[in-house]
Amino acid sequence: MNVRVKTRGRPKKIDRDAVIRIALSLYWELGVDNVSMSRIAREAETQRVSLYDEFGGEEGLIQECLNLYKERFQMPLLKGIDESADLPSVLKILFCGLIYDGDINWDKLTFTIAELEHEIIPRPTFSKGCLYLRTKFADSKLNDSHRDYIHLYDSELERRLALCIETAKDSGKAYGHLDCEKTAEFLNSQMTLMQSMRSSKTAEEKMLNTYKFIISMIIPERHRI
Repeated sequence: MNVRVKTRGRPKKIDRDAVIRIALSLYWELGVDNVSMSRIAREAETQRVSLYDEFGGEEGLIQECLNLYKERFQMPLLKGIDESADLPSVLKILFCGLIYDGDINWDKLTFTIAELEHEIIPRPTFSKGCLYLRTKFADSKLNDSHRDYIHLYDSELERRLALCIETAKDSGKAYGHLDCEKTAEFLNSQMTLMQSMRSSKTAEEKMLNTYKFIISMIIPERHRI
């Protein structure tokens, strides 16, 4: 008697870019710790094994999502932060962007975000704050390449903020006694704190009060936005 043995065929080729976008949206909305590869495969209508074949595992997919987020959201903002940028506007964008999930009144701000050559990726409807900052808390899922990425981005952000603070001191928009590098490090750490408040559903009023307290230590009252 002949017996046919079923063998597993090769996983179907997947749409790599589509999977990255789906994963990015899920990570941003729910947090990296709360999203499994099975959930991503289901949303992408593909097999879990196909994701591992394509990205080499969860760590690889997380890195691809961070790379895309950096390209489309972080770098256009980062490029506008330098010695010519208006510090009050920069801090308003960085902190209130977390509090209001990116919905900011730009009319009062003096700041230009670099234009993208690529199509814009929409922000997930129920995202909370910043994907990058949220991912910092997912330590159990981060490897050395993720930590290197975080270190490099934080270092560049702090370098640019320090340049911005130096100019603000000269123009009276920041207190003259501030150490630019230490103040930039402080602001970066406070954004991480603000993200933790946003993720834990802290009341908007409390977050605004925290923001105002932070600003009061950096910018004289007459220049606050």
